[in-house]
Amino acid sequence: MIRKILLCLALCGSIPTAAQKITERPSFEVRTSAVTTIEKIEQTDDCTRLYVHAVSRPRTWIIQNRQTYLEDAATGKRYEPTGAEGITLDKRVFFPRSGELRYVVIYPPLPNGVKTLNWIEPGADGWKTYGISLEEADATSRREDAFRGNWLLDGRYKQWVLGVYDSVAVYDNRLWKLTQLKAGKKSCRVHLVSGDDEKKLTLRLLGDGRCRIDDGKEKLLCSREGSSVRNYGGTADALHASQPGDTVCVQGYIDGYDKRLDYTTGIFYLDNAYTGEDFPVVIDIRPDGTFCSRFPLAYARQAHLIMNGARCPVFLEPGQTHTLYLNHEDLLAGARFRGMSSGQKKILYMGPAAAYSRQMDEQAEMSYFGSPTGRDVNTLTPDAFKARENVLLAEQLRRADSIVTADRYNPRSARMLKNAIRMQYGINLIGFSKERFYALRRNPENPVLRVKEGSTYYDFLKDIPLDSEELIACDNFSTFINRFEFMAPLSFSLFYTSGRDLAEKRIQHWTDSCRLWLKNVTGQDYPLVLQIKELRNIRHDVSDGIAEDALQLYAAYAEKSFTCPVIKDYFRRMMEEAVTSPLSAYDLPEGRGTDIIRRIVDPYKGKYVLVDFWATTCPPCRRAIESSLKLRERYRNSPDIQFVFVTNDEESPSPHYEDYAGKHLKGEAVHRIPASDYHYLRQLFRFNGIPHYVTFDRNGRVLRKTFDYYSLDHQLKEALKYEREAK
Repeated sequence: MIRKILLCLALCGSIPTAAQKITERPSFEVRTSAVTTIEKIEQTDDCTRLYVHAVSRPRTWIIQNRQTYLEDAATGKRYEPTGAEGITLDKRVFFPRSGELRYVVIYPPLPNGVKTLNWIEPGADGWKTYGISLEEADATSRREDAFRGNWLLDGRYKQWVLGVYDSVAVYDNRLWKLTQLKAGKKSCRVHLVSGDDEKKLTLRLLGDGRCRIDDGKEKLLCSREGSSVRNYGGTADALHASQPGDTVCVQGYIDGYDKRLDYTTGIFYLDNAYTGEDFPVVIDIRPDGTFCSRFPLAYARQAHLIMNGARCPVFLEPGQTHTLYLNHEDLLAGARFRGMSSGQKKILYMGPAAAYSRQMDEQAEMSYFGSPTGRDVNTLTPDAFKARENVLLAEQLRRADSIVTADRYNPRSARMLKNAIRMQYGINLIGFSKERFYALRRNPENPVLRVKEGSTYYDFLKDIPLDSEELIACDNFSTFINRFEFMAPLSFSLFYTSGRDLAEKRIQHWTDSCRLWLKNVTGQDYPLVLQIKELRNIRHDVSDGIAEDALQLYAAYAEKSFTCPVIKDYFRRMMEEAVTSPLSAYDLPEGRGTDIIRRIVDPYKGKYVLVDFWATTCPPCRRAIESSLKLRERYRNSPDIQFVFVTNDEESPSPHYEDYAGKHLKGEAVHRIPASDYHYLRQLFRFNGIPHYVTFDRNGRVLRKTFDYYSLDHQLKEALKYEREAK
C-alpha cells in the first residue's frame, strides 16, 4: 500500500526526486529542494516540529510564521528569526557560518484549518517555495489521481499534452470542462466538454512509467521525462512558431482560485516598442479559476502577466493561443516576494511559443547583470567600466552557450537569449555614460569624470542586429531603445528652438550625423532601431504641440525615409491625431472601465476634470501632488476645473494612504478603488506608469490633449479661448 501511495504522488509531480529518497514517513507529502530535506514531522498539541537536514547550507532562509524559531538538533542551540524587511507574514533567518546542519524548525500551535506550511529558500535563480503538507495521505487514494497534473509528450516535441485539475482540463491547447474521470483496472476514461464539442480520452499507465492517451483518432505516448514543468527553447514545436494574424489569445486556469476569491483580474503590462505607447490588457478571472482574453498584437514580444502582484512571463505571438496553468498558492508567494521573476514553482505553458515562455522564466537573470552604481560612475573611467563589463559579458555568453547546448535550444531561441545579453551590456554602457554626464555637472572638479570616452566605447553595437525585428521580441528591448534613443553620439540637444526650425535641425542631425556615425560603427546605413528612435522623437515633438509647417516637414521626411511598414502606419496615425484642436475629444466605449470612471467624474460635469492617477508608493506622484498644492488652492471652487485623484488599494496600502491623503490631499476629491477595478482604467486610458493624467471636457468627453500641472494656466486659458470662439 505504501508503495502505491508513493507511486501516486510521484506521478502527480508532488514529490521531487531528492525528497522521495530521503523521506522516512511516506504518510506525509513532503516537497523540498535537493539541498534541504525534511526527515520527519511531529505534531503535538503544543507545536509542530520539522526535523531538517541541510547538506549544503544557503546563507538565509525565509520561514513562514513570526514566532517560528530554529533549534540545532545536535547542540540544542536556538536561533531567533530576524530581519522582517517589510514582509507581512514571514521572517528571514540568517544562519551561522557553518557547513552541514541538522536542526529542528519549531512552529507554535497552528490555527485551525492550516494543513500546509510553505518552506521558502534561496536558489541559483531566485527564491523557491515548497509546500509541506501536514496531513496524512489518504490510504484509499483513487488510481485516477495518478493522472492528474501535466504530461510531456515523449519524442521530439516535448509538448505539454494533458492537464487534469479539479473540474477543468487542458487538452489540445484548449480549456475544457472535466465532466468525468473514471478509473478502470488498467486505465482511466476522461470525458471533456467545451461548448458543443466533446472529447473522450482513454489513458493507460504503462509499466515503464509512461502513459498512452487515445482520443479515438490517434494515440499519443507520453512520459514525465525530466522535470514536470520544463519546456525548453530548443523543442521542435517552437521552430516555426510565427503564425499569420494580428490577434492573440491568452487562456488558462488558476488551481485553487475558486476557494479564495481575493482578486478578480490580472493585467498584461504591454507597451509599444515602436512608439513608446503603453498598451495594458486586462485578464478577467472567472469564479472557477479559468480566464481567457483576446486582443490585437502587431508583433511578437516577451511580456509579463501580473496576477495578484506575481509576474508570470509569457512569450506572445500574433495569431496564436497561449495556455497557462498557474497555482494560487504560488501566486500568493510571488505577490509577497516581488523581487522574483515569476514567484512560481509551478507555471505550465502550452502552445507553439511555450518553449520561449519557459526560457524567459528560467533565464530571467541572464539578461540583467552589471548595472552601474553611483560609486562606479564617480570612480571609474569609461574604459575601466567597459573592461569590467567585458568580463561579465563574456561570462554570461559562456553560460548561454552551455544552456543552449544542454537544453537543446533552437537557433531562434538561442539568438534571442544572446541578443538580450548583448543588449543589457549596451544598456549598462550607455547608462554609465549618461550618469557621468549628470555627475560631471554636479562635480566638475572630479578628474575621473573629465576623462572622455574613447572612439571604441560603442563598438558593442556591431554585435547587435539593429535591423532585425526579432530583436524587438526580446524582454529588455524597451529598456535598450530608451537608452539608445538618448545615446550621446545620437542625441539632439537644441534649446529655445521650436516649430519649423526644430524640425529642420532634427532632420539634418538624423541624416548628417546619426546615420553616418552608425554606419561607421556598425556598417548599417539606416537600421530599424534608428527608424524607431526617429519615430519616437517625432511623437515627442508632436505631443508637445508643433506648428503645421513643421508637421509637413516631418511628413515629407517620413514618406521618403521610413522603410518599415509598421513604422509608416504608426506615423500616419500620429499625424492624423496631431492636427486636432485643443478641445478635440472622444466618447469612451461601453464597458466596465467606463462604468468605473463615470461613477467618479460624472458628479463634476460642467467643468473640466483633471484626473490624476497616482499612488503612495510612487515618489514622482507624491512630488507632483506636493508641488501643485498652491496651484490647486488657487483653483479651488473654480467653475471651470475640478481636480480628481484616483489610486488603488494595492499600490496605496493602508495606513500609509490615510496618513498621506489626510496630510496632502485634504479637501480634494480622492478615490481609492480595488486594484481589480484599477486594471480596467489602465486598459481604458492606456497607461502603465504613473503619474498619469486624463482630462474630461465639460460634457464628460475625454480630451485628446490632456492638461497637466506644469502648464495648467496656459492650457486652461487656451481652452476657454476656444470656447469663446466656438460661441
